[in-house]
Amino acid sequence: MHNFLKKHKNIFVIFILLLTITSIAAADELKVHYIDVGQGDSILIQTPENNDMLIDGGPRGAGDEVISYLQGQG
Repeated sequence: MHNFLKKHKNIFVIFILLLTITSIAAADELKVHYIDVGQGDSILIQTPENNDMLIDGGPRGAGDEVISYLQGQG
């Protein structure tokens, strides 16, 4: 089990972060976007207070895909 946690530490941290943010903000006002960038995902979180947080879990070369998605969202 210890090896599993070591290997998936980033996923666990992101999961806890999302749970925390969701519990703080109203669910109908919080926007969470999951951006498929190939071998990983990027997550864009937009809070009711107009704060944005981008969690990038994709490969280094996926920047163009993330930028394209963000531009499409305005």
